[in-house]
Amino acid sequence: MVDSGKIFNELSWSVKLLLFKKSLNTSTMPGPTTDPIKIPVREGEVERRIPGIELLVAERRQVETTAASNAEDDNSMRLKLFRLMYETIRDSDLKCKRAELIRTHYVNSSVFEIGYLMGDVMDKFNIMSDISMTLNRLYHEWKPIEHINAYEQISNQAIEINHLIDLMRGISRKNETGAKYYKK
Repeated sequence: MVDSGKIFNELSWSVKLLLFKKSLNTSTMPGPTTDPIKIPVREGEVERRIPGIELLVAERRQVETTAASNAEDDNSMRLKLFRLMYETIRDSDLKCKRAELIRTHYVNSSVFEIGYLMGDVMDKFNIMSDISMTLNRLYHEWKPIEHINAYEQISNQAIEINHLIDLMRGISRKNETGAKYYKK
């Protein structure tokens, strides 16, 4: 004779649930559909509780909704970043157009050229000081790679500053020679 308990234990979840729903009438069914179903046990066996298919589906749907909400959060963050990027680019573009208008207005003015170069020198000097202050603030101990990279960036900025100063000297010399011709 075949043991019905072994056969029942080998059945799939969906078949077990169908059998339970058919064998139990509505008066003996648990209240909410998400309650687990009690399996009738024989003597000597441990009582087991099997969740209903509705509970399993509800858990799966909950996981899907949390994944969907995470995807929505990611999409909203991407949208915010895109808007921020757009505003930044638009602002930078407007500043560039204004600078071009100013530059075309003063295209042959040596004072403007020197002021423009001085602005670049100040920007590069600020970058140098920011790098050195960051280095002092973050790395109290000697860290060869970080220090060498920072010193290399500082030296590159110093080279660019030196080049801009040479350009200012050239503009100054050009104006001195131009002034000599105008005095005669």
